[in-house]
Amino acid sequence: MQIQFILQFRGDARAQYDQVADPLEALASTLKGVANLDGDDVGAHGVNVFLFTNDVHATFKRALNVFPGARAASGFSAAYRQVSNDTFQVLWPENSPTKFQLR
Repeated sequence: MQIQFILQFRGDARAQYDQVADPLEALASTLKGVANLDGDDVGAHGVNVFLFTNDVHATFKRALNVFPGARAASGFSAAYRQVSNDTFQVLWPENSPTKFQLR
């Protein structure tokens, strides 16, 4: 799996993450066969969830089954990059003019 995919939950989106009893276990189960969970980074800034996949869109669609309200919550973003590249492409929010940053 050559693509690193990040789900980022900040602000209101953090509540989406916190509402799932065991979000990493739920993600791992939901994404089985499509993506590998690499872990998370939880801090005052929010939560970053790190995944590896070959199919970003299928991974995103399945992840939203675990966090159904995330797209509507402010502070939620998703981005990806080739493992060999440092530049992230923003998947969500769509058409975002903001550069993705790990926080």
